[in-house]
Amino acid sequence: VIATVFKKALDEPHYVETYADMMTALRTRYPEFPAAVEGEPPSSFTRLLLTTVQQEYESLPKTLECDDEMKARYPDPDELSFQVSKMKKKFLANMKLIGQLYLRHL
Repeated sequence: VIATVFKKALDEPHYVETYADMMTALRTRYPEFPAAVEGEPPSSFTRLLLTTVQQEYESLPKTLECDDEMKARYPDPDELSFQVSKMKKKFLANMKLIGQLYLRHL
């Protein structure tokens, strides 16, 4: 559920605040999940959300500029421009979502 909501928030950056509110509501409704493996402590919604946010942040590119690999993958300049724009929008949506979650003390 967390990964799905997070992906939708990145795909629809205009609704990031709404998705952050949704995650806050889910946090109060589902504070803990049972352990996946017997003997481990239960997982909290907040911990799973933070893990998802961290993984997504770490998977972002270190730079928003085109490298040789991207140029080789998208030889058409219009397609390359579109992909760079898409990458920038995802990067900005991720930062905006992190900020909104911070404002909600998540």
